[in-house]
Amino acid sequence: MLAPPALRIPPEIQNIICHDVALERMDLVNLALLCKRWHAVADAAAWENVDGMQSLLRLMPSNVWEEFEGEHTASSLHFTCELTKDDWAPVLAKSRYVRSLYMAYLHPDVQRDIASYPPSQTLFPALRELCIEESSERGSIDMDPDFADVLIPPTLSILRVSSYWRDMCDQVAFVVKCCKESVTEVYVKNWLYITQERDRKPDSERVTLLELLEALKMCPRISHVSLELRLDPDPELLQALSQCPALKVLELSFGDDVPQQEWVPGRLLKNAASRFPAMYDLRVYGGSFLDVLRIIEPDQQASHRKLKSIYVHAGHFDESQKLQSLTKYMKDWCDASTLGQVTIRRANIIREDRQEWPLLFDHINPLTMLSGLRDVLIGGLYGTRITDNDCATMARAWHDLESLSIGVTADYETGTGCTLQALSPFVCHCPHLQLLCLPLDAINIPEVPQPTTPFQQNESKSRILFRLDISYGAISDPHAVADFLRELFLHERVWLRYRRNVMSQGLVMEEESRRANLWTTVRKLAFPVPKR
Repeated sequence: MLAPPALRIPPEIQNIICHDVALERMDLVNLALLCKRWHAVADAAAWENVDGMQSLLRLMPSNVWEEFEGEHTASSLHFTCELTKDDWAPVLAKSRYVRSLYMAYLHPDVQRDIASYPPSQTLFPALRELCIEESSERGSIDMDPDFADVLIPPTLSILRVSSYWRDMCDQVAFVVKCCKESVTEVYVKNWLYITQERDRKPDSERVTLLELLEALKMCPRISHVSLELRLDPDPELLQALSQCPALKVLELSFGDDVPQQEWVPGRLLKNAASRFPAMYDLRVYGGSFLDVLRIIEPDQQASHRKLKSIYVHAGHFDESQKLQSLTKYMKDWCDASTLGQVTIRRANIIREDRQEWPLLFDHINPLTMLSGLRDVLIGGLYGTRITDNDCATMARAWHDLESLSIGVTADYETGTGCTLQALSPFVCHCPHLQLLCLPLDAINIPEVPQPTTPFQQNESKSRILFRLDISYGAISDPHAVADFLRELFLHERVWLRYRRNVMSQGLVMEEESRRANLWTTVRKLAFPVPKR
């Protein structure tokens, strides 16, 4: 008798079905119990991702453990006797499938018992990702060294550790040392500890951080490091991190209130043989714009860095000249054939000593020498002095541009130098552009340039969707603006949006609402949504 279709599905297809995101863990457990032919695949999928070791330890015979409700933490499991091979058998039957383990609070006595009476074989032979998170609900996690030897296999490649209130670098360093030959990605985040000064011990933090960085340096395969904690831009700390031979992605958080240190080109880490030799993605939060230069400054063996992406959210205390220095040295030190994404946001911390200054073309002009840029975002500044001619220079420089966002807070008292004419060069010279965000003055209506490229003349070459974001947005005649945009974007599907500026000064609420309503009219006239 031919089996029903559901029982004739090959294991490969079963595996795809069992990994559907719509299925929850209990769905897979029930499927494994319900059907013998689906049991192996469903059971393995059900135990791939485990939230806490206690769900596994509860598989042991009920006479070897008991559970108590904690006063300040979640329920806590304890063993009542020495563990045997038979006690471990049901745990090992499931733990062999675990690829991702979320480590919650586990009582120190339980850790010691596991270390004293370990299983006869590797507990997590397939484990690839370990996540350790401390919180007030789950309690502190202090990992016993002997327990870590049982928990962490040589296959671990991704480590994520976060804490709400204390320095965890020493524990991260210990775990990294346990799997130094296999680990490729390390993420450390001290949530509230990043900004709070209470209970900080800077000297102790520096020692534990150096211990972590030295441990990372010994990992030959480490490719991604993210440190969201109170990391001061100390040359010795950066030097230790720069020696990771395979480090490709680096994400660092400096405190926004750390004291500024003088930076001189060519002086930093001059004794290092090689600095971040494999890095192609850099993300820096906090500190000064010049702290980024401490990282991307090439060593003497390489004239240009093969960076692909740079993200900077910094410069709260910086003056305008430091942003210009950042872009100038990015132009000098980064390979124009590889760098495709640049995001620079000035950090916006509400403090009385913050000095506002506008975005100038002097800040952007060095980036126009990097002809391979595809995504450019400049934001966090107050106002802009960029003109239509400056926009034309950018459009001609970045032929492969896909998105450009000048996300400044509009200064209504001084206005903007960009008009509707600023849009034309991007339409003419940037065939791949899909997002354009500019502060525009739409009072005067220019003439639409004649199509000069095959892209403009051929409807079949139009983009799937062009998104146009307008800020500042002075406007008087929405019908004339709509006619201009409709003719300029002749073969385009455009989504037009007016961005309100709630932090701006010099514009009353009534005028802001009037502009928003007029730009809504422009969108409806120029780019109406087709009726279904």
